[in-house]
Amino acid sequence: MLLVLVPVLIGAVVFWSQPRSNRRPSASATSSPAKQAQASQIRVQNITMSQAESFLDQQVTTISGEVVNVGQRPVTAVILTIEFADQFGQVILRETRPAFSPSALQLAPGQQRSFDAAFERLPNDWNVQPPPVQVTDFQTLDK
Repeated sequence: MLLVLVPVLIGAVVFWSQPRSNRRPSASATSSPAKQAQASQIRVQNITMSQAESFLDQQVTTISGEVVNVGQRPVTAVILTIEFADQFGQVILRETRPAFSPSALQLAPGQQRSFDAAFERLPNDWNVQPPPVQVTDFQTLDK
């Protein structure tokens, strides 16, 4: 009995000691003040969600939107984080995806570029609401 109870208690302590925050990762969490200021110059807008069946009869959910450079420097890469939540608002899936390929043309000041992120398998307990999408990393051309 004791051999079963001890691992269960240890597991419960570890589980309940984990932070239960819904904090979203951001470029500002690990970057310099200069990069934090630049991150606010890259916006994500016009988020839409669509669902379709793939050739393999699987449900594919696509998150689409636009990345806009409202800053003064060209952007060469943007990484987005997309978070899916359950009915209680807790994040159940966090995916990081590039908004556009690093080999694509740079995103000049004032320009916008569309992105699509397709997901074949989403958790069953997803609340089926459009997930928040945010810029979590980026690269600019150095002057």
